[in-house]
Amino acid sequence: PVKTLGQFNNVLQQCLASAERIFHILDFREEEPKKSSKAQLPTVTGEVQFCNVFFGYNQQPVLKNISIHAKPGEVVALVGASGSGKTTLLNLLLRFYEVDSGEILIDGHPISEVTLASLRRQIAIVPQDTILFDGTVIDNIGYGCPAATREMLIEAAKRANAHDFITQMPNGYETSVGESGLKLSGGQQQRISIARSILKNPQILVLDEATSALDSKSEALVQDSLTNLMKRRTSFVIAHRLSTIVNADQIILLEDGEILERGTQKELLAKGGRFAELWSLQDANQAD
Repeated sequence: PVKTLGQFNNVLQQCLASAERIFHILDFREEEPKKSSKAQLPTVTGEVQFCNVFFGYNQQPVLKNISIHAKPGEVVALVGASGSGKTTLLNLLLRFYEVDSGEILIDGHPISEVTLASLRRQIAIVPQDTILFDGTVIDNIGYGCPAATREMLIEAAKRANAHDFITQMPNGYETSVGESGLKLSGGQQQRISIARSILKNPQILVLDEATSALDSKSEALVQDSLTNLMKRRTSFVIAHRLSTIVNADQIILLEDGEILERGTQKELLAKGGRFAELWSLQDANQAD
């Protein structure tokens, strides 16, 4: 009986920890009611404006007075040290968080006044850590676009430079990728993620350090896929490797949540400021 009491306490503690997690999920507040009174965001051209945006976590300011205007089809690169607010800025565009003050507009529509579904339908994300599910290649590419035909899925894979390696797999497009895509290399996972975004055909694209964890060969293939994906789309690119954003229409350098510098690569290098310093440091490291 005494041993049983000791074992019971262990089981009880495990149950309490599990119950806490279960109730956390059950109590989680829905982002937006399914029958929202907000307007639907129509198909957009991709003009994005951040107007004097302020945001903070737990009353700690993270972004301060951010104003950016991206015209349709432009590439806007966000650079800066870790913790400068780059990812947070793009999370606000997707309304994972709401701004404290200021406004974000897409084609002149305040995103706070449109439904989440209609907003996120217009945006695709290619993250650094690819999210794949334990299913077939074709299921992972088609995730989010259930109405897509097989021909559309294969065409998206071709444009993402993924078709060749997929057809060489044991069961082609019916090959299981394993949990989190463990049966694929990092570059293959990213190209499937890019194919998924191509299939979605968004007008606004978010690339969150999509090539930072890849070797040089894989990076070249993925970068070519990203070039295909970004054509005629408004793209926001977070990049630590400055060599990947030389052709950006705007480079925004963030520091401590504020815009320190902005311009094209040539303009910022000519200015000789913080961006030029970062560029020189990366050039020196690559030379070594």
